[in-house]
Amino acid sequence: MTQQTMKIPPPPPPSYVKEGEITFEVDSSNGPRFFSLTTGVWIDASEAATEKWDLAFQRMRKIYTNSGTSAQEFSSNGQGGVWYTNKTDFDAVTSKDDAVTDLSSILAPYITDQSRYTGTSSGSLARINLMTYMGYVNEETASGTTKEDFLTYHSGEGATYLPTAFYDIDQKETGQVYIIRHADGKTYAKIQVSDFEFISSSVAPSGLSTDSYKVRYAVFK
Repeated sequence: MTQQTMKIPPPPPPSYVKEGEITFEVDSSNGPRFFSLTTGVWIDASEAATEKWDLAFQRMRKIYTNSGTSAQEFSSNGQGGVWYTNKTDFDAVTSKDDAVTDLSSILAPYITDQSRYTGTSSGSLARINLMTYMGYVNEETASGTTKEDFLTYHSGEGATYLPTAFYDIDQKETGQVYIIRHADGKTYAKIQVSDFEFISSSVAPSGLSTDSYKVRYAVFK
């Protein structure tokens, strides 16, 4: 009698409250643009001082969560945040708990937006979050850095610079999956910037330099 090996079926794929993909452009005439992951719709700028939006997109590769200094800037009281997963496979992130574990002591529970100087103390302030900086950290040394170190990178001259949010996203950040805590502080989604293009003012139909995004998202149950 031949013994048969029982095959265990793979687990069913995760189901989501909502999922989708948005393709859009942002230039200096229409940003920031506010988006609700919960409802999957754009929120009018007149409602920026609310918890209706979870992400905001602005020219110069700037993406904000409804949290921290961004919430203060727009008077929204948002309780959002972002967590890095160290994954580029969108389907491999199946729950809000799929954040990278070896960095949890540095990043947990979520990074909220904060204002940091873009150069020396005399430089200009920029609102930033974790999505801005993952391209500038050597993961081999990340476990030995502090949270403050984690949010900076160092130039060859030894000075510390804070690049514009999502700096060089087309080279460094495209494809990374992040977990977003919504503005309500209770619900969560994953997002992935699957495509990004900078369109020069010389070729953009509007005559203004434009950021073109494609963002995939799914809201966890």
